[in-house]
Amino acid sequence: MDPPLQQQQQQQVHRDSPIDPMKTGIASKLMKLKLQIEGKQQEINSKQQQMDHFEQTLEESNQSLRQLLSLKDELLSLKDEQKSLKDELSSLKDSFTDGLYFAPLFDYWKLNIQNIEENRDLSGIKWTNFWRTADEADSIQVRENRDQQGISFSYSKPYKNTRQGAEKSSTHPVASDTARTSQHSQSSPPLRNLVWPIDIFGNSADLSQPIAHLLPAGQSHKEWTHIAASVVGLDKDGLPLDWIKAVRGFKINENTTTKRAPGSGVVHFVSNKIRMVNQGTLFDGPNANVILIPTMSLESAKAWKGEAYSALFAAGLPNTLGNKVGPGVPELYQQVGLTFSGAREKGVIRDASATEIENARKTLTHAILAVRDYLRNTKSEVRIQSFGIKNAKDVAGVKRSHEVAKSITYPLPEIDKEDKQRKPLCLVEFV
Repeated sequence: MDPPLQQQQQQQVHRDSPIDPMKTGIASKLMKLKLQIEGKQQEINSKQQQMDHFEQTLEESNQSLRQLLSLKDELLSLKDEQKSLKDELSSLKDSFTDGLYFAPLFDYWKLNIQNIEENRDLSGIKWTNFWRTADEADSIQVRENRDQQGISFSYSKPYKNTRQGAEKSSTHPVASDTARTSQHSQSSPPLRNLVWPIDIFGNSADLSQPIAHLLPAGQSHKEWTHIAASVVGLDKDGLPLDWIKAVRGFKINENTTTKRAPGSGVVHFVSNKIRMVNQGTLFDGPNANVILIPTMSLESAKAWKGEAYSALFAAGLPNTLGNKVGPGVPELYQQVGLTFSGAREKGVIRDASATEIENARKTLTHAILAVRDYLRNTKSEVRIQSFGIKNAKDVAGVKRSHEVAKSITYPLPEIDKEDKQRKPLCLVEFV
């Protein structure tokens, strides 16, 4: 072949054959560029992650800042609230001290003259409804005395002991003028002070002051012999002498110098006594202006075995027109010692609920009707003779009460349903 032609053919073959990039260096450049691009992309991704983190951190910082500002606002609000509460507490203390916290009773109740005979629910309440059975009375166990350290109590069954002693023909009633002598009462102040070291509102008591009696302990106790007989479970048709022994207590020996048997006589029971400042005029006196009413029902009262219970305490008794009588109510609350310093802080009192107030009203209504039934169905002459009532004033009082009880109309407490803002009434806890 002609050499020039052969050379032309070879050149033609080279032009028609593919170029090997590996031999030209393009591939390595592309690879290097790819790696550079991937590196840049990783760097971009890393920067993006950093930016995302910074944004999140910034958002969290902003949120923390907002929370901090919110907490500061809340703290300021709490400080304002604390100041408001302190002012309210100070005002509350002042209201207690000034006798302005609790309401007068006439804000809740009014006396309404009712025809007893026309109301079956009212006419059906008899004085014997209040009478305990012997078993009910015998189950009552009360705290009698503290030990000398004032820590633990001794317990006794004075209701059972009084009933059993009163029923014995060999025992004798103590004289009426010695009804207040007692180894657990006036004749032994140190022991008495261990039993009642504070008043009913939790205040430290003036231990030199007399003790208030729920069932009167003075000469007027002769009017309430039937109540003493009923609470200890004596026979409803028993001897008047037994009833007298139940209320005053009894002696084992008829000798007049013999002391009353320990634990006998309802007027001497621990459960019949309370401490209350100025009780002689405000609670026991003829012009009493405060009242203490258990919030338990008649059935619960009869079944009471000595356990803790609560009672409604109120001042400012209503008359038949629903108006207050006697001193101003704030002064009454002050005079009995119902102040913030002891009562509220020691937890022995609280605001009475609507149910507790209504329970107390029903209990008082039933008690009034029961006493009325007793007075109208027991001849005044029988009471005067049987219970040794000799004082002319007392005799006249017995006859007058009998005549009043014969009336078919009687004033009874009713809830005042008038829509008005009322202050609370006081509930006392006896533990």
